[in-house]
Amino acid sequence: MPSASIQFASQRVFEDQGDVSASVVFEHKLCSDQTVLITTSGDAEKDQDFGAPESVGLTAGYREYPIPLTILDDTDKEELESFTLTATSDGINFSQASASLAIEPVPAQLAGSYYGTCMITQDSLVRCWGYNGYAFATGDSDEVGIDFGEADIFYRCDDENYPTLMNTVALEKGDTYCTSWGGTRTEFGADTNLDGILSDDEVTGGRNQCNTETLNRLTTEPERMDIPQLCALGGSMVLYGIDDNSNGQLDGTTLAEQIQSSQLGDFVFSKLQIGGYHGCMLTDANELRCWGSDSNGRVANGGNTIGDDAAELGNAIPAVALGDNLTVKDFDIGEGHTCAILSDDSLKCWGSGNSGRLGHGETTSIGDSSDELGNNMPSVDLGNDALGVRLTAVKVAAGYQHTCAILSDNSVKCWGDNGDHALGNDDPDGNDIGDDTNEMGDFLQAIYLGNDGIPVDIFAGYENTCVAFDNNRLKCWGNNGSGQGGQARSDDHIGDAGQDWQFSYCGNGNGPVVVSVTENTCNNGQGYTIEYFIDENDNGSVDNGEFYRTRGECTTSFDSNLISQLNQYALNDVECEGKGGFDWVAGVDVDNNGNFGNEMGDSLSFIDVKTSAPLKTLVIGYSAICALFEDHTLNCWGDSTEGTAGLDQEILWGDDVGETPLNAPEVDLGTDRYAVDIAGGGYQMCALLDNHDVKCWGYSEYGETGSLYLYDYSVGNGLDYDEDRPVQEMGDNLPVVEIF
Repeated sequence: MPSASIQFASQRVFEDQGDVSASVVFEHKLCSDQTVLITTSGDAEKDQDFGAPESVGLTAGYREYPIPLTILDDTDKEELESFTLTATSDGINFSQASASLAIEPVPAQLAGSYYGTCMITQDSLVRCWGYNGYAFATGDSDEVGIDFGEADIFYRCDDENYPTLMNTVALEKGDTYCTSWGGTRTEFGADTNLDGILSDDEVTGGRNQCNTETLNRLTTEPERMDIPQLCALGGSMVLYGIDDNSNGQLDGTTLAEQIQSSQLGDFVFSKLQIGGYHGCMLTDANELRCWGSDSNGRVANGGNTIGDDAAELGNAIPAVALGDNLTVKDFDIGEGHTCAILSDDSLKCWGSGNSGRLGHGETTSIGDSSDELGNNMPSVDLGNDALGVRLTAVKVAAGYQHTCAILSDNSVKCWGDNGDHALGNDDPDGNDIGDDTNEMGDFLQAIYLGNDGIPVDIFAGYENTCVAFDNNRLKCWGNNGSGQGGQARSDDHIGDAGQDWQFSYCGNGNGPVVVSVTENTCNNGQGYTIEYFIDENDNGSVDNGEFYRTRGECTTSFDSNLISQLNQYALNDVECEGKGGFDWVAGVDVDNNGNFGNEMGDSLSFIDVKTSAPLKTLVIGYSAICALFEDHTLNCWGDSTEGTAGLDQEILWGDDVGETPLNAPEVDLGTDRYAVDIAGGGYQMCALLDNHDVKCWGYSEYGETGSLYLYDYSVGNGLDYDEDRPVQEMGDNLPVVEIF
């Protein structure tokens, strides 16, 4: 009787895979025609999730025969499912009669916050990792992606000459290292004789895991480790921990086992976002439904958190009360506030009011009291156009502590925190807007963005704002300390009229204040030294007992357009209450005319990027920016010292001449791979790839890069964690996030 087995070419397929096949594989060519009966079992349902024949006829003369199968792409919000195919035949001896296949949901898009990341399938299933804080709608606030369940990792890296080996031995009660209750010891050392065995004379150290009277500590057998982000040259590792459930083994979970799918009920949504502690979705009924912490009114639920009890989730998630007969056209989430454009074209914002980010002329939070909801929730006054017609928002962007909108006359207005000049109003003092009366409405001036191009999309992040124009060009402003403004110049901020460094001093009236400013070189850049003293005896020099100070200011690089201005105040001048003093300011001469001037408008150049294709989406991190274009070009710039820009170099890109995004190193996502969506917001960036994989890079502050091995490490700066050895961390070495 011929011998055969059932085999799948792959153990997993995606729900949109379409036609696949299993195979009946014989040891030798089949000598006579046979019929194979096919049965299936598993949580994937036949004729709903997949199609399979009842039987397959095999014609003699071949060793391998296909069993045609079809993966059915339905719209059910399903988890990972699998089925087992079993073959029987009276004329065939099956050495392996069954084979299993997993059907994985199809990732469609990503959502990111300052602390977490979510993947959304084409059927609206949501799975998130990183910092939760009730933003993941799982019924708890537990962080996801920071440990191995009961286990932690212990590793040692190879050096340039020898591999590092490990041995794990059990310690009995009374042993030297764990005298009271025994335990385990992991010894390590270099394999200096290269025999693959760690001998006693090669041991250079060890780690003990000692039991207690009530706790049993376990350690796995050592294994070789190929995680270049930790050890550029390779190494050895074990997992260790406490046997919490007393089953005699360490239950080291994968990320997929830790992730719980968000409980969002039967709602179909067109958009989903997460903030620091809350999330919202725009349903097909044009309702906005939010969950998470209602601290400061984030979810507009009268101060009551939604989702600390699972019963509050799913179909129980309420729609935000925004007013009678009003639905939502679009929305955006910041760290602690949310803004929505409504069906009557009004704009409403709620949550934390710090810095005036809600645009209500005060800093009071809205949404944490029931009497602030519905018709009582105020709209944002955006003023009138030149003809006196009320301006409305057509696009809104909620940043960390500021908000911006593209208005119906194609202008852009921003309000909220301006400490890093994300409002783009060329205010050198960085005053907040929207936190006091007479700052909104017609008092709020539109940002001058120049005469070339009409704004079509807007993005707000931690300390930056970016606008995409109808000519496929891009402008960004705000914090530029890491070059994230994209202007390839040393300029701490863009949007402050070039005045990046300011210092003022007022004396005590006992004598004139004498000050001098000299240029110098510091920290590989241009700097200034300010010397000042109170000349009590008015002799022009510092004498014993007189107040004297020096102050240094450094730029990040040399820049021929840096200028400095000093204003001195004599005794009895109005400034400094007549006590004498000075104001000093230095920064960038944008127009190269020897004076400070506007950094916005036509003075703010379009960013030179790697493509002329339209922008698809843009992500603003803490100090890096990534832009994804419709031709799949991914262009990142700014801070890569923590890996956020993903340049595989420990550099700041964009803070020096020539460092345009156009010239930035490529973001390598792997051989022949490209991004179809990106997300992030903090130290991390993530990309959904064309093969449905998700990869993340940057610093894993809360597990948001999705690798248990790399929690609390930086990935994407081109250095391993152990010895800061240069290593390729991106590309094919960048791990895929295990979501299912």
